Amino acid sequence: GMGAHGEKGVKRQKLAPADEVVDQMMAPILADIPFRRGDEVALLINNLGATTMFELLIVNRRVRQILEREGIKVYRTYVGSWLTSQE
Repeated sequence: GMGAHGEKGVKRQKLAPADEVVDQMMAPILADIPFRRGDEVALLINNLGATTMFELLIVNRRVRQILEREGIKVYRTYVGSWLTSQE
């Protein structure tokens, strides 16, 4: 994988269920972010250009489940093509 600006991807793996992929992505994010139970966030689910809205909403559902489990409130959610890439 590659980021929008050509950044190297974190890992390559075989196709896996969406919830499993989201769980893998959220683990290092939650470990890195200094949020605590009761904090409130804005959630952005970005599409680099090839992911369908249906798939983005599946990701959004899982991210919200994880944040709820962690006690982090979502003030507002943005799902869509906010930053895309032609690559």
